[in-house]
Amino acid sequence: MKYFPLLMCWVLAACAAAPPAKVDQHFGIWRGRNINDMVMHFGAAGSQREQNGMHYAEWTRQATASSPSLSIGVGGFGSHVGGSVGTTLFGGTKLNYCTVQAVYNASGLIEQIHWSGDTDLCLKQFPAK
Repeated sequence: MKYFPLLMCWVLAACAAAPPAKVDQHFGIWRGRNINDMVMHFGAAGSQREQNGMHYAEWTRQATASSPSLSIGVGGFGSHVGGSVGTTLFGGTKLNYCTVQAVYNASGLIEQIHWSGDTDLCLKQFPAK
């Protein structure tokens, strides 16, 4: 039990994610720049469209993440008969995503940046310039 607080700090640190404000700042540097700069940095957008004179370019990245797990098991073994029951809590794998959308005008200048998804993945998969 002496190491329990240390273990809990490690578990909580492993689950901590970057704050959304950090991701806002990370993508905010693109406002006012030309969309071609963003395409050169991140590659071709996965989708593009035009609506009411504004242009939209969107990039999406995905990654599978494993989270720490805690396993609890109950078992029994008797005279030639055995059995067990087990479960895993808080663990497993999940698919994370990050989507970034640039809104730019007819001159190609980026006016807005929107993002959604996992903050850590956004910072990792869309590195700063």
